[in-house]
Amino acid sequence: MVVRCPQCRAKLRVDEQRVGRDNGFLCPQCSAILRAVKKVPATGPVSVSSSPAYATPARKTVPSVSPAARQAVPAKRQKMKAASKRVVSKLAGLDLSAFEVLQQTKKPAPEKEQVVSSPDHEASKKARRFKRVPFRENVLIDKAILVEGIDISEGGLFVFTGRSFVEGSTVEVAIPVQGGDFHVKATVQHNQAGVGMGLRFIELSDAQLGRLRLMIETIDARHSADTEERKTVLLAGGNETARRISKSKLIHDGYAVVEATSRDEVFRICQEKLPDIIVLDWQDPETESRDVLTKIRKHPRWNKVIMIALSGVSDKEVEQQAFAAGADAYLTKMDTTPVKLAAKLLECISKRKG
Repeated sequence: MVVRCPQCRAKLRVDEQRVGRDNGFLCPQCSAILRAVKKVPATGPVSVSSSPAYATPARKTVPSVSPAARQAVPAKRQKMKAASKRVVSKLAGLDLSAFEVLQQTKKPAPEKEQVVSSPDHEASKKARRFKRVPFRENVLIDKAILVEGIDISEGGLFVFTGRSFVEGSTVEVAIPVQGGDFHVKATVQHNQAGVGMGLRFIELSDAQLGRLRLMIETIDARHSADTEERKTVLLAGGNETARRISKSKLIHDGYAVVEATSRDEVFRICQEKLPDIIVLDWQDPETESRDVLTKIRKHPRWNKVIMIALSGVSDKEVEQQAFAAGADAYLTKMDTTPVKLAAKLLECISKRKG
């Protein structure tokens, strides 16, 4: 005979010989341990008995429906009531309370793996929040591969390399400092052979972190003094990875590079320290490059900045709009490598001097 489990409401086919036995059995749906008991005659509504934690409201028998009332209700409701009557008729002598929940058996949830790490190590995962400073020194990877450093922060290091590394792999990095190399572990965040590789420092001890901070502060102080004589380039908008690749090449060529991801950030940087060159991602909605270009050209102190529009489309009309707004040059992304961008900057600087 067929009945329902009072816990999960699953239909169960039960052998009549099990009724009245003391031993329980498992519901195949919810794994509750159940016991079949004989029906107790009752004149009132049918009820379901279970443990307090899984108590369910009493169920009433389905009343008969007259032909007139049946025509008045929607077809969907008729189908539901007909299904209910079929279930009740199949109970054939067993009440819905024939199954009493004796025990709910649940598989214990697996314990979450606890990773013990210092606050400084957790903060190192957010390397983008750290200030990056130029670091043009040779760095040794895994005691065998020599690469050229580009910039460094408390969170990681960016280097030039012609080799391919597997993203997510762990490497040993030897950073040259006064008095010998400084050895740390790092994971490969991203790698593009012939362009650059991003490394994130891991498992830094307090002593290593303190030494790294001191080194960065020293480099930053030295770089700040050198920057006064270097051209500053502002890369505004666009894809972060593309900006990082262009930034690496420009730093390698001797430029000081800053980044902005919004219109307001561009204006803030211009107010704090006006860059010599601004490269605008022309289609970036956050940067609003056309409006930025127009306002900079109208500003009495900012209007001499070299402005380069970097567009995602090769379209003469778009190019004319950029030049009309005041761009000094118009480049398309698909044709512009970091080398070509650096060459265009030199060309624009030479025109201004000439």
